[in-house]
Amino acid sequence: MAMFTILYLDPNRSEPLSGHVRTEHDEQWLCLTAALNELGSCGWGVETPIYGPGSRPGDQVVDAFLLVNNSLSLEQELVRRISRLERMLEGAKSETESMAEGPARRFREGLLKGSAARLEEWRVELAEVRAGKPDRTCPGV
Repeated sequence: MAMFTILYLDPNRSEPLSGHVRTEHDEQWLCLTAALNELGSCGWGVETPIYGPGSRPGDQVVDAFLLVNNSLSLEQELVRRISRLERMLEGAKSETESMAEGPARRFREGLLKGSAARLEEWRVELAEVRAGKPDRTCPGV
């Protein structure tokens, strides 16, 4: 069964396809190329662009892309997300520990706490998938 996700472009970008990008699952990349390369290597492909209003009346710009994956199961996708976030958290923790005390470190620690909570959500969802429980993102399934 096909899976879909949305890859959002940075609303504050200076160029049409520049800046940070993120998925609806809070995965983030520094640029669109990095996101498409990584996700593409896992079977994700662009299905269609999603347009929004531009800076001038009547203009339309690409705000996001609808991605589709016909090759991964939900279990495989969750394992991919969990592995990626675990690697990122490990690197971010060591960087944060080397920071001096202060507002920047506390902000970074807050981000790490939020990411750890997301990681735990994905682990619970993975356990439910492996136990054969219905997908909670699709009501009625």
